[in-house]
Amino acid sequence: MCGRYALNISGDDLALEYNANNPVSSYIASNWNISPTTTIPFISERKNGATTRGISLAAWGLIPTWAKDSSRQANAINARVESISEKPTFREAFKSRRCLVPVSGYYEWATELGQYRPKQPFFISNKESKTLAIAGIYEEWINPESNQSLTTAAIITRSAV
Repeated sequence: MCGRYALNISGDDLALEYNANNPVSSYIASNWNISPTTTIPFISERKNGATTRGISLAAWGLIPTWAKDSSRQANAINARVESISEKPTFREAFKSRRCLVPVSGYYEWATELGQYRPKQPFFISNKESKTLAIAGIYEEWINPESNQSLTTAAIITRSAV
C-alpha cells in the first residue's frame, strides 16, 4: 500500500469533516488518481497559544531536510511503521511532524485472483464516511540552489494482518 489514491471532497467539506482551519480550500480539487509527487492536502495540529487543526498542502514524497536535491522524492511516498523511527529519511519527521492524510479511498493491485491478470486495481474505501484518515509525516525541505521551501509528505504503512 499505497501508490495511488483518490480524494473526492471539496476543501470546505474537508475542513468541516476534520474541524480544521482551511486557508488552502480553493487549491483542493477532486482527483481519482493521485500519484507520487502530486500536491496533496494534509491535516496537522498547530500550537499558536491554543492547539488548532489546520489543512496544508504538500508534495507527496518526503524529502528529508538534509537532502541535497529532490531526485529521490518519488521513492519516499510510504514509510513503513516497523522501521520509520530508524530510517534516516523519515526519523526526524516522525519525531515531531506527524499528520493525517485524508483519502476517499486507495488502490490495491491484485496479483493472484484467478481470472484477473496482475496489476488489476481494486478501490478500497469506507462506506460510512467521506474520507479515511491515513497516518502520515511531513517535512519542510529547503532547496539549497534556490533557497525555496517545499513541504513534502509520506504516508505511514504497515503489513496487512
